Amino acid sequence: KIISTRIRCARNLSFFPLNTLGTKEGRVEIADLMEKVFATFPAELQGTFYRHSTMTEDEIKHWVDKHFLFRGKDLMQAASGYHADWPHGRGIFVSKDEGFLMWLNE
Repeated sequence: KIISTRIRCARNLSFFPLNTLGTKEGRVEIADLMEKVFATFPAELQGTFYRHSTMTEDEIKHWVDKHFLFRGKDLMQAASGYHADWPHGRGIFVSKDEGFLMWLNE
């Protein structure tokens, strides 16, 4: 019996560099843009975008405990520059039924 499945797709917006070359301002701009996109999702995908920079400790614990949230502590990613300006411009979109998640600027 399959309980859950993860499919990982990574894609960059063509008008922004990949994350390792991104800037704090660019990541925040992406987050602002995607927040507008999330608002256009159809009813079955509606949900909430949680920004790492504004989540409460309780929210972080909740999503980490559910294994939904990345924490920015991967040493290989850090060495590549992925975690520059952490946590700004990062977040997670979670649909109301928690069946659809999207990490942003992981």
